[in-house]
Amino acid sequence: MDIRFAPHNLHLESPDQFFSQDPHLKVLSRQPLVWEFPLILGLSVQVPGIYTVSGGRQVGKTTLLKQWMAHLLKTGVHPHAIAFLPES
Repeated sequence: MDIRFAPHNLHLESPDQFFSQDPHLKVLSRQPLVWEFPLILGLSVQVPGIYTVSGGRQVGKTTLLKQWMAHLLKTGVHPHAIAFLPES
């Protein structure tokens, strides 16, 4: 994997490291109230594919995807079945 994507894919090294060191999840964990998107439970893990998320700036797209990655890891999805490829 390209080293530019490494900070967003710490789960490939260690899922535990992902939860504590991912730049977005680390900031989120320091917040007094953490909202978990209900959409996370509605996203299918049975349908493989490449998912894209679009929306305005600073509305929570990356946070949603990082929370979904954390959910997938906690439910037993193999880390190498997940990749986060940021736009820039």
